[in-house]
Amino acid sequence: MKQTIVAVALVAGLSCTLGCTSNSNKSVAGNEVTHAAAEVTAQYDQVTAQYDRDGFATRMDQRGHLWVFYADSKALAEYDSKGAPAVHNVRPLAGPDRITMKEVEEGTINAYLLAKPGFVTRMDQRGHLWVFYTGSKALAEYDSEGAPAVHNVRPLAGPDRITMKEVEEGTIDAYLLAKPGFVTRMDQRGHLWVFYTGSKALAEYDSEGAPAVHNVRPLAGPDRITMKEVEEGTIDAYLQAISGFVTRMDRRGHLWVFHADSKALAEYDSKGAPAVHNVRPLAGPDRITMKEVDEGTIDAFLKAKGYGI
Repeated sequence: MKQTIVAVALVAGLSCTLGCTSNSNKSVAGNEVTHAAAEVTAQYDQVTAQYDRDGFATRMDQRGHLWVFYADSKALAEYDSKGAPAVHNVRPLAGPDRITMKEVEEGTINAYLLAKPGFVTRMDQRGHLWVFYTGSKALAEYDSEGAPAVHNVRPLAGPDRITMKEVEEGTIDAYLLAKPGFVTRMDQRGHLWVFYTGSKALAEYDSEGAPAVHNVRPLAGPDRITMKEVEEGTIDAYLQAISGFVTRMDRRGHLWVFHADSKALAEYDSKGAPAVHNVRPLAGPDRITMKEVDEGTIDAFLKAKGYGI
């Protein structure tokens, strides 16, 4: 693997610098080398892990280019064992943070860029986007056996008017209606369930099905879809969310706003509301009281919503 190569090179250089002059220093130098190599590997893994998405694995090469693979693919195994292949596609500045991206299998980059939390995408040879729930049986069968004969097609329904395909009824709608910080599920009645990304409620829904205790909001969603939630406030937070921001509704009915993928959001989701934050009474849509951790987030959110702040 790439990280192993970098670590070995560092070990060789440091061992000569620290261990060649005195035998008495060899054990100390060896410990320092091992620690430094471990740090290099850990830093590499951290860099690549931040770009991984459901159904995909990433690798960062020495030029800072991001390689994208389908998880557990033959192309990934060969990259890890033999290094970068000579034949591959390059997409300059196409990735997150304007990183140049590379792929071995045609369509991997597009499928990666179009993936959302809770969903895995696959791009077929015709340029059609298949959408699956993460960890679903339909996805496993697609990856092992190829495209099934029985499926639904939605011409030009996806981002950039991509034709979309699904195996399980409702997957496309749930994917299209998902927002940053949320995962959606469409039930057999055509009702939209909304969950916070990574929540216990979502995991239980996927493993056990719809819970008996939940809230229903008739015709409240996009295109007047009836919505359902397990955790109080999830629907309201979802309805307020827009691209680039993630929202959370607390028990007092106050709307917390975060920049997507921010440290403040991660800490809120893991530890709860911080003691230090800003409050803007009645400043939000429908005169909702708003809260922020990072100064300026509320103003940026309201401006993006068209409030002219």
